Amino acid sequence: MEHVICLGFAKCGTTLLHEIFSSTPGFEVPFTEKEIKYFTGNEISLDGYRKHFDEKLNSDSVLFEASPQYVTGLAINQIKKTLHNIKSVIPDAQLIFCIRHPIYRAYSHYVHDVQNFARYGSERHRFIKDHPMNLLKTPYVHSFEYELENSTKIHLSYVKPIQLALENFPPRKIKFFFLEDHVKSFSTFFKELTRDFSFIDSNFWNNKKVPLVLGRKEFPAYLCKGIDTPTERLNLADNELLVASHKGYFKLDNIAKETAKRISNSQDMWTKSVTADQFSDYFDRYFRNDMEILTQVLNERGIDSSMAESYLDFEYKPVNLDTITPDPEKADICDSFPGLIPSG
Repeated sequence: MEHVICLGFAKCGTTLLHEIFSSTPGFEVPFTEKEIKYFTGNEISLDGYRKHFDEKLNSDSVLFEASPQYVTGLAINQIKKTLHNIKSVIPDAQLIFCIRHPIYRAYSHYVHDVQNFARYGSERHRFIKDHPMNLLKTPYVHSFEYELENSTKIHLSYVKPIQLALENFPPRKIKFFFLEDHVKSFSTFFKELTRDFSFIDSNFWNNKKVPLVLGRKEFPAYLCKGIDTPTERLNLADNELLVASHKGYFKLDNIAKETAKRISNSQDMWTKSVTADQFSDYFDRYFRNDMEILTQVLNERGIDSSMAESYLDFEYKPVNLDTITPDPEKADICDSFPGLIPSG
């Protein structure tokens, strides 16, 4: 039985690989959830790990999991612990790092965070349970540049986790999935990954296109009667705030107009478009040094660094994301919550 563990990075194709291998003969993915994060725990064992997979496994199975939490935004000591746990339980594991151009990865992660924080407030993690009313306490008001300066998940280093992995596993046991390149030539990556798996048809992905897993997402929207955005089609009552996103809709009732205005204004802080020049500038300021070191590290270990090097001289394209246009039917049937700020 073989084990393939995708360590991350987040927003670089980990979900895509999960979907691909869930439909590839000979591969098994966790039945409990995609991101099992098993090796971040303290009590670990091979039997415990395999309990996350189908109990009818056979010796010719390849177990695949993708948990970007293994390396994304974590302190060095936490990453060291995860790698130590993997090596102690599955010393011959095949590791995968998913990588994409770091500035586009960062912006994708920023958009992902806005989707969550716009619904539950920027400090939602402090509450025992996500709840819409948390939004009244801490509406999300951060720009992309602010997060580049302040968030380790947005301003993410590729080099440190990869260096640590290379200290614990031989280079032949670490594969790199470069999103921009391998989406177009997945069969090449698949053959390289499975060349030592004699029971896997390495030609399975020849002449096949990878599935489209995640598309462009619109920014969420706050709508309140009488504030900025036209709401006639939405049948909103006075003092009712609608929160709409691709993840769902809900309403907060009995919201004071000044509170609704404060929440609505937070949308103005979100970065919904980035020019090519801005992407170039952000890359030079926040990621260029990391990528230069990464190419050096890969070269020293005899690993192909051509894709990493291509990021150093990249043709940037602007990104402009729309704000969601709420569906009146969804707005009519969504849940409502009393607009009370939780105590404590």
